[in-house]
Amino acid sequence: MSVAKFRGPAEYRGLELGRNAAVADIGIHDPDCVTIPGGRAFEKIAAQLREQGVAYTLHEHIEVGTIEQALQSVPELTVNLLKTVAFEVARTDRIIFVAVACTAKVDYKRVSAALGCSRRALRLLDNQRLEHELGFAVGGVGPFRVEPAIEVILDEGFAEDDLVKVGGGTRQHTFELGFGALAAISDAHIARVSRVSPA
Repeated sequence: MSVAKFRGPAEYRGLELGRNAAVADIGIHDPDCVTIPGGRAFEKIAAQLREQGVAYTLHEHIEVGTIEQALQSVPELTVNLLKTVAFEVARTDRIIFVAVACTAKVDYKRVSAALGCSRRALRLLDNQRLEHELGFAVGGVGPFRVEPAIEVILDEGFAEDDLVKVGGGTRQHTFELGFGALAAISDAHIARVSRVSPA
């Protein structure tokens, strides 16, 4: 295991974890972690990665809740960063996490087509449900199936071996792992669901 430390206003540290490492093994685990916003999801994600033998880097950083905040405070973190938008399908129990490049926008029509539902049925997931039912902090969502009801769609355009960064449940943790490993652990559907933001 190696630790990369970044100094200055954008300080964070990256912890490279092997396939059999546990978050608890490196001193990140805090018994009170589940009491911080997103701590429950963070613990479940870390457990999934450990149980599936996925190699990853855990980035601990100052609290950021938006892409704009990340670009300003921890720009190193935004390289190959995927943002995750949480949706629900009206009159169903379906919850969908859609991950696209942080500079792209989610194309609702394409998401609807990938899900086989009408555009009118696709709605942003309420923050209360996100936090209380699923255990994620708003601004810390990552494309992980921490609950069986969650479906994941990853935007196409990344190679299986590309390293990507995704929300770690809290606003202070980001996981970095291979795109193929992320797709496998989240049982994701890969489809074009983004549109590039105008410059």
